[in-house]
Amino acid sequence: MSDFENLSLDKKSSPVPLVLSLIAALLITAALLSGYLYLRKKHQAEILATQQAQQQPAQAPPKVEVVENEALLKGSQAIISGSVRNISQEPLADLSLELELKRRAGGDSEIRTVQIAPDDLAPNEQGDYALSLDSHSYSGAKVLRLRSGSQSSPLVFRTLPGNPRPPERIEHSNTIVIVKPSPRHGNEFINTPDNPSRVP
Repeated sequence: MSDFENLSLDKKSSPVPLVLSLIAALLITAALLSGYLYLRKKHQAEILATQQAQQQPAQAPPKVEVVENEALLKGSQAIISGSVRNISQEPLADLSLELELKRRAGGDSEIRTVQIAPDDLAPNEQGDYALSLDSHSYSGAKVLRLRSGSQSSPLVFRTLPGNPRPPERIEHSNTIVIVKPSPRHGNEFINTPDNPSRVP
């Protein structure tokens, strides 16, 4: 047998093409399986999100309307004030407001409870709240929660902007300038039409 025939037999009996074909088939199968699992997982997540959205109850309508006035500066004090109106069809008792106060130093927050006067509101009745703060210690405040003593969970409310901060008055000082005439010396005189003088 010639060398050419031996080379042809070696090529025919080589397992390399078969191995490459098997590897390619495995890669294609793995890719198809991964794509199928990804699409299945995504579809299940969409179904779960839809079911949860259908199971969640609709948010209750607000029972209270809170009006927030802009802070009023009086010297070193900042007055946080506003009003609370019962817009529901039921009386609300023992009302209190929770404010989130922003500190200037460090930017930390502090929760402060403020009573409403009067704290018992019939439908369409209104109460007021006010809190005095050191303007050098706090930089802002916002309504966080509204509670009623007769209900364990916070009340649903909506907020509206209230009275804007009045412009600050700038006091102008009036300066009066008094001009004194220069004193006369010796025989000085004034040459005027009423008192003419002749030059020799």
